Amino acid sequence: VARKLPAPSQEIVAISLWEFLDANKYCAAINLGPLTPKQKELVRTGLPYPQWYRLSHESERLSLSMVKPLLDKYGWLRSHVRIGTRRRFHDLPADLPVTEDFCKFIGLYIAEGHATDGYLIVSNSEPDVVEWLHMYCANLGVGIKTRPHTYDHVIYSKILSDVMKHLCGKLAHTKQLPAWWPQLSGQKLAAL
Repeated sequence: VARKLPAPSQEIVAISLWEFLDANKYCAAINLGPLTPKQKELVRTGLPYPQWYRLSHESERLSLSMVKPLLDKYGWLRSHVRIGTRRRFHDLPADLPVTEDFCKFIGLYIAEGHATDGYLIVSNSEPDVVEWLHMYCANLGVGIKTRPHTYDHVIYSKILSDVMKHLCGKLAHTKQLPAWWPQLSGQKLAAL
């Protein structure tokens, strides 16, 4: 019986949200500021003029379905795109980093959480875990509240709910490790 997993040949560092989120439900915000003039021109030619104008003059979000071909074509653009809902409560990077904290969140979700259409619930009574969960959500810019007289912590994020449903499943009987778990380093695997 193996007691040690071999190191991954290629460690996963990020997951591309734009590859699996419903492109018709989500919007993309492109930060044009750091782009070179040549990169801006490539983005401009990849968009219809009205959308380019509103993006460049009003920082308008675009539908993910419109931005997805640009993300497929230009890998450099991914670090300048954030994905969120039309309501602009919060967003996540197009390529979400797979950090130790993200792995810990996944583990907590698999063990004690479930997802609905617009939010997640994680049930836990341990003060250090609850404190960490609130800090992690604050770092993501996601709202979290504890239901009165319960150990239920409600995380208000449609996008995070959809990400967790896709990666790990929705309810107890369907939850599983993400398909890419063998690509985690030992340290990240321990956090999971």
